[in-house]
Amino acid sequence: MEIESLVLSEDVELAKSLRNKKENYIKNQFLLTCIARQKNTEGKTKEFYQACKEYEEWGEKAKECNEQLAKLFFKKEERDRVEMVANRMREVDIPDHIIEYVLNE
Repeated sequence: MEIESLVLSEDVELAKSLRNKKENYIKNQFLLTCIARQKNTEGKTKEFYQACKEYEEWGEKAKECNEQLAKLFFKKEERDRVEMVANRMREVDIPDHIIEYVLNE
């Protein structure tokens, strides 16, 4: 699914940037897995643990991006629900000033 349909229009660029960062962080983790495996095979314990530490750091950054993306997705879902309620209110002839109040809260 396209990210544009999952977030509000004003959040599209931020969401794309977060998604790209997350993908890069995951790629970095993959490379660090290869490096750690090689260092472990070579018996280089210090370098192995350093690669593992960096792997964890990239994982935390990817997790942060995930959390920010989730907030953007939730923001869109919330807005869609409010608009659905406003449309239902229009269908039952609720005054416009009340509908505008609901939309602006």
